[in-house]
Amino acid sequence: MKNIESRSANIFQIPLGKGLTIASPESVILEFGDKGTLDVGALCYLTRDAKFNRQRRHLAKPVDLSSYCSVRSEYVGRFILHISDSVSSGLISIPTAYYQLQQGFMSYVNWCDSNKIYDSFYTEISSRSAFAKYNQYVSDRMARGEISSLTAGHTVRPLLKVLNSFLGIDNLHHGVNLVRKNINDNNPTLPAGEADQAKSLSLFKAIFDGFRDLVINNRDYPYAIRLPKYMGFDNDSLWVFPLKKWFRHPSAYSGNLDLAKKFIAYNFREGRIAHLDEMSEAASIPVSKNLIRAAKININSANSDANHYHRRDMAVLAHNAFVSMFLANTGMNLAQASELWWAGDYSLGTERQGFRAIKWRAKGRLQSFEIQSTFFQDFKSFLELRKYLLKANEENYLFCRFGISRVGEPKRITGGVLRYFYTILQGIDPDLTTITPRQWRASKADWMLRNNVPVEITATVLQNSEAVVRASYAMGSPVTHMQEMTAFLGRVSEVVLDREQALEHSIEGPVGCCTNLGSPCATEVDAPVVPDCRNPEGCLFCDKYKVHADEKDTRKLLSCHYCIQRTSPLALSVEHFQSVFGGILARIEEILQQIDNRAIDKEMVRRVRHSVDVLGELDSYWAGKLELLIHLDLVAL
Repeated sequence: MKNIESRSANIFQIPLGKGLTIASPESVILEFGDKGTLDVGALCYLTRDAKFNRQRRHLAKPVDLSSYCSVRSEYVGRFILHISDSVSSGLISIPTAYYQLQQGFMSYVNWCDSNKIYDSFYTEISSRSAFAKYNQYVSDRMARGEISSLTAGHTVRPLLKVLNSFLGIDNLHHGVNLVRKNINDNNPTLPAGEADQAKSLSLFKAIFDGFRDLVINNRDYPYAIRLPKYMGFDNDSLWVFPLKKWFRHPSAYSGNLDLAKKFIAYNFREGRIAHLDEMSEAASIPVSKNLIRAAKININSANSDANHYHRRDMAVLAHNAFVSMFLANTGMNLAQASELWWAGDYSLGTERQGFRAIKWRAKGRLQSFEIQSTFFQDFKSFLELRKYLLKANEENYLFCRFGISRVGEPKRITGGVLRYFYTILQGIDPDLTTITPRQWRASKADWMLRNNVPVEITATVLQNSEAVVRASYAMGSPVTHMQEMTAFLGRVSEVVLDREQALEHSIEGPVGCCTNLGSPCATEVDAPVVPDCRNPEGCLFCDKYKVHADEKDTRKLLSCHYCIQRTSPLALSVEHFQSVFGGILARIEEILQQIDNRAIDKEMVRRVRHSVDVLGELDSYWAGKLELLIHLDLVAL
């Protein structure tokens, strides 16, 4: 039985300090910023605790100390220096390095060691053999349905990049049937509904504009933020005080006051210090004047200090609101946005009409992003807010995480910051739906594709391949789709009238009734057939068209459907027939469904369909049409 024991280890930040050497690789835990830590030193031991949770930050993995391998230790030392050099030279980012090692390399070495393949990353020759076997192992798991092709790809691809880079080659996969992602396994991100997007964006803007004004223009407390009208607040405003719990939703208190003792001196509804008599009346007992005195001191303290900690808290909220606006406007990945380093100077370019390209150089690299022209003024305002927050330390990440105390070195922003920001917004609007950065990205792609922006341009803006855009971001919003379908079905249902419902001044036609002959108007912008009073098929897409839920009009529609299908041999191909008549046939079926829903006799549509399709009992108009086509030898008997 193996003797698994704990061991001591030292934590080293990636990248390592300049000139730093690793004397004892077996004791090294690498820390990748705020992404996490990886116990790379444990790989120097050929037997490790397989049950140890790899997510335990800063903890050394228990190992069998007797399984220490000096040859492995030498290669681990080289590997650590290689990762550090790759990051410090800018070849890969810290998050990417962490992802590639955690997702690919560590799992690979664990599997190889468990199968007694101990030289899995030493040389090109030994690595080729080991990689081929590991790829086959992952492929077999995928074939058995244990993992998806997406998971398989996310396991092998990062590993391949790490090994190729460490070995100094680019063809380790040659001769290997590399596992590939099946696009059908993809779980695409669905855009948020447009109403949810509008509510979030309007709240982001309100928070950003309001708290930026409070901080940059040193406004006095109590301060009123202007809120979107849809919320229905008094005067569309939310009063803010310099408190940890800085606002109250109107539903959170009775009358004008919060009855909690430490907050009762603040009138959140009217934005002022409460009067002693109203405090006593609200509390139903006498209240001390000291509460009013303490509230005044608190407000005066915040109003006399431009860098008061409550003001800085509000500045951080404005900062996070802008980050959310930025992700929605650019469609950028949070990982990409979080890595943007800002040095101060930038230039403007016009890549497309209505957009501005912000370009700057930082850490020796040219960086850029594209925003709508109307968003540029908000970006300039954000830079002013950012300068206030960072003070003298302006060269830093463009978007930062400031911590609870708002002091110390700012760090790279994370998804947790934005999730917490949404919880604050949901205190203001409890019905607000959280939209993730990936959903904003999908919504940006959805908007561009729906507005006929070419896929190649959409891919360029999102910094993805066209295939990724099609697979991951071209699904469309289910909420928007539902709204569009509801509106569409509403229009179709308006076409169908009850069996006994009279239509004054209507004229009967081949597929139903017309309420105003000679004035055709399309119900849809992209209708398959343009309404034309000389063409009965066009009636189906005209807003003057009506049909009764009775046997007579049902037979007309089914007869039209039957005759169109009989002409299919005249088409050049199935695709040609579908392109010409597919929309008409679909429209007829939609109307028939509505008739079936409204008909008193629920078997009527089925019975008439059998009469027409099987027995050939067509409406007289369409029977004449079919007879003419047969006479001209255009349709066979």
